[in-house]
Amino acid sequence: MKLFKSLLLALVLTTVAFESHGSELRLLTWNVFMLPTPIKFSKQKMRRENILKELSVRQDQYDVMVFQEAFIGRFRREVTANLKGTYPYAYSMGKGGRIRVFGPGLLILSKYPIEIQDKVYYKKCSGADCFAAKGAFIAEVALPENKRVQIIVTHMQAGQKPKKIQIRATQVEQLRAFMEKNKRPDVPQILAGDLNINSLLDIEFPEATQRLGMSAPFDTKAPLKSSGFHSSRATETECFGKPRNDSKARHDHIWIGNETQQTEVKSLAVTPIQIFVNGTTCDLSDHLPLTAHFTL
Repeated sequence: MKLFKSLLLALVLTTVAFESHGSELRLLTWNVFMLPTPIKFSKQKMRRENILKELSVRQDQYDVMVFQEAFIGRFRREVTANLKGTYPYAYSMGKGGRIRVFGPGLLILSKYPIEIQDKVYYKKCSGADCFAAKGAFIAEVALPENKRVQIIVTHMQAGQKPKKIQIRATQVEQLRAFMEKNKRPDVPQILAGDLNINSLLDIEFPEATQRLGMSAPFDTKAPLKSSGFHSSRATETECFGKPRNDSKARHDHIWIGNETQQTEVKSLAVTPIQIFVNGTTCDLSDHLPLTAHFTL
């Protein structure tokens, strides 16, 4: 009888511990700089092949991967097909009938079932961004233990001139309404992608997070200059024919809805994916991937 009670107590304690732990979500977001020629000549073939190879090596490390600037159809098809064994659920947002040269370049791969709740195309744009149908989509992911999470994937207006900053402000407002419309009780919302908001400059960042009702755990930490990875912009891009950009920029983000009290951020960091080319370490995009590990 004592043995039975001991086993029952152990089972109850284990169950409570497991329930308090919640479901795990390991997320990668990456602007892969897959612009087709002749728009860009950036060794796309070499980078595409190596990105696929590096993602294959890392596919057990993440539950969900989202990409921006995946404009090249061959890249989207190959990454979806090559990783289908681990990520059977995939979605790529199309042009939506808009008169644009390119679609939004947004792609999601998931180990768990996803349901696309909604999508939106930004109404305003400026310069080269008007060639792409930039926007956002919401993928609701069915995690283990009956947990669900909404991942909002986006790529916003680029540029730091006042006109482009103002356009981003209108996109933030459009995104806020979009997320609010699709919000569901007890389903956390996580925003991931290239927002083109440089949080290191602290100009747009506070207003954007406030308007969206989100917190940014990565951006509230002081950059560790000694690490060399305080930026989401690649520090070496000459390897594939693109001039060096200002490395002190943090345009890629993972933000969390403020109402999501039960979500614990276990880790969030810039995670370089690099190869060696002629003895030189080369980043595979002009943006570095951002990764996060959550308990929900």
